Order: sequence, then C-alpha cells, then structure tokens
Amino acid sequence: ALEKAFEALRNGFGRDPLNWRWGDAHTAHFAHPVWSRIPYLGDWIAYGIETSGGNDTVNRASPRFSGEPERRFEDLHGPGMRAIFDLADLDRSLYALAGGQSGNPFSSYYGSLVSDWRDGRYFTIDGRETPEHQLTLAPK
Repeated sequence: ALEKAFEALRNGFGRDPLNWRWGDAHTAHFAHPVWSRIPYLGDWIAYGIETSGGNDTVNRASPRFSGEPERRFEDLHGPGMRAIFDLADLDRSLYALAGGQSGNPFSSYYGSLVSDWRDGRYFTIDGRETPEHQLTLAPK
C-alpha cells in the first residue's frame, strides 16, 4: 500500500518528494451556484485557493480521495462562515466568509474575501446605524 501511495504521489507531483507541496494538492474550489452549470462560463468564473486544513485541524477541510488524479485531495467541505461573537459588545464580533461580498462574478467583490477566509483573518460588521449608511423603505 505504501509503495502504491508513493507511486501515485510521484505520478501526480513529480519524482522528488522534496518538491511536493500540500497546497498543490489541497485546494478549495468555489463555483457559482447558478453560472457554474453553463459550459465554459462556469469554468471561467470559478476560482480556487490553496488551503492548509485537514479533517483533524481547526481550519477543517474534508478532502476528496478518489476521482481524477488532478482533482484528488481537493477540499470538498469546510466552513463557509466563521464567527467569534463578543457577547459583551456584539458590534465587536468577528467574521470570516468564504468567497466574497458579491454573488456577481463581474463584481470586484466576487471572491474578494477568500484569502482572508483561508488565512484566518476576520472582519467586523458595524451595527451602529448612521443616517448616511441607513436605508429606510416606507410604503406610499
């Protein structure tokens, strides 16, 4: 089994184990929930990022163990959102979001938070309403 495993790794990542990198095999792929079903367009707007997590880590990720060799070990499941709630002051709570602030692949915010999500960087959401940032909808 060990020989077969090493042969599979050599075939996928080269003969020299010193050149093997976890991130070359372990990536998280993000596909648009609607547009990913359209040939060529779905591949064009999809993106991926190297990840460091595994099943038994804080940065949990469940890798694929079968399928095409080039997609083997990619992360299939992981946290979509992380939150640290400050119960003394909810405005100081911290969040990390996989993806970005926009579901529009033509927006500059599409996928804009994925590096922060992977690297464990968090952001706050300011809950204090100020008139210049408040939208009020009133019926006529």
